[in-house]
Amino acid sequence: MTRHPDEPHLWRERSRKLHSDCRIFQVDSVVFEHQPRNQSGEFFVINSRNWVHTVALTPENEIVMVQQFRFGSKCLSWEIPGGLIEHGEDPIEAGTRELREETGFVGQNGKVLATIRPNPAIQSNTCFIVLLRNATRQVAVNWDESEEIRTCTMPLKQVEDWACQGKIFHSLTITALFFLNKYL
Repeated sequence: MTRHPDEPHLWRERSRKLHSDCRIFQVDSVVFEHQPRNQSGEFFVINSRNWVHTVALTPENEIVMVQQFRFGSKCLSWEIPGGLIEHGEDPIEAGTRELREETGFVGQNGKVLATIRPNPAIQSNTCFIVLLRNATRQVAVNWDESEEIRTCTMPLKQVEDWACQGKIFHSLTITALFFLNKYL
């Protein structure tokens, strides 16, 4: 494949070492080299397992939403259920599990709507956006130790309005809405 003349050059990784282990992710110090410029630099890359975020639609076509405290923003956040994909788990299994654990809802007919990179500037992981249909509350929640989650269902129009008003600000939830609208 021929490189377009305006296309930026790839930087080549020359070395990598663990900078810090932060339980759910690691930070690596990586030296990259730009050969045409004879330039190199140290960059920090966050390595995490892949993520899943689940758009769960009820039989009435409402979206299952969760509200929880987020430590980074120090506030409550409205979002769709999501979390880390376990080793050996496929995205649909992970999305189904996260929905069940966080909300008690179980859905059907899983489909990956999108595969995205949350922040490719500093993160190495991928996020899968999974659609589940006919979601109904069927089981008890099974929250992680630090979770406390409010669950409700909302019409798609309300979720979109809240996103436009800034009441929903989680970027992965907003991205999921984009792909859901394209799909529907």
